[in-house]
Amino acid sequence: MIENSIRSHALKSVALTTLIARRFHLTPNHNSDSSYVVLQVITDTTPVEIHLEDNQSEALIQFDCYSASPQTAKAIAAEIEAIFHKQGFVDDAVKVQLALKQNRIPDFETGSSLYRESYEYIFKYNEV
Repeated sequence: MIENSIRSHALKSVALTTLIARRFHLTPNHNSDSSYVVLQVITDTTPVEIHLEDNQSEALIQFDCYSASPQTAKAIAAEIEAIFHKQGFVDDAVKVQLALKQNRIPDFETGSSLYRESYEYIFKYNEV
């Protein structure tokens, strides 16, 4: 499950944790009320193995960065970009070769009065 590895890697960033503490969620069911991130796996595909080779997987991941101020939501998104865009990392579960930012989705949540800055990334990885 690449999402656990992504979360753990992101929370190693002092700049990000200064903005959100440890409020980096893998589900929309949480009790954070401001300055947090929700990670959603949109797709996670692994091609069929040919000749018993380990093929590269590709996951489309959406980061939703929320805050009461639009500047802070943008700052959180900028830290996500600094951590992942055109970067790779390795942990006990995955070896990410590359993450590429695909789309930006700005929004304002009228019900919660929070600003949202969302980005979609493609992660290319292999399981360890």
